[in-house]
Amino acid sequence: MRTSWLLMMGLCLVPTFTHALEWQELSREQRNALKEFAPQWPELEQERQQRLLKGADRWLSMDKQTQRDMTKRYQRWESLPRQQRHALMERMRLFEQLSPSQQRRMRKQWRQFKQMSPQQRRKLRRQFQQMSPEDRARALQRMQKRSESAARQKSRRQLQQMSPEDRARVLQRMQKRSESAAPAPKP
Repeated sequence: MRTSWLLMMGLCLVPTFTHALEWQELSREQRNALKEFAPQWPELEQERQQRLLKGADRWLSMDKQTQRDMTKRYQRWESLPRQQRHALMERMRLFEQLSPSQQRRMRKQWRQFKQMSPQQRRKLRRQFQQMSPEDRARALQRMQKRSESAARQKSRRQLQQMSPEDRARVLQRMQKRSESAAPAPKP
């Protein structure tokens, strides 16, 4: 089992270090948790080192049961087909772009759904499935438009709040991603 991938799953932003860290500057526990990254550590970008350290620290702060639970979640994640993982990541990305109040509302609705009996959940799913294709499409379009609109607004606000240098870096990364996601030209 590769714990390093688990570490990456829980990554958050961390305070900026003034320099890239040398491998020997890490604590023994951090080096042990990140041992798979030892050979390439000097070549990793400072930001990546920081994220990995944050993940290692989170992993090390977990009790053994939480680590086992995280391992099981990771194994379930890895067992999903690639297409399903991408769809889930996209949903998460959209969720993260919602306003805090929208996120709270969605979490509340999800808890309410999970508290329903299996029969109630089946009934709700059946009702959705029994909608006419047009009604279902309209409902899904409304949900999608709300999500996309919220995501665009949040992205615009974030870009406006950045320094010109940070904005240029972000836009450059976005361009690289879109280029790498574009299908290769046909010969």
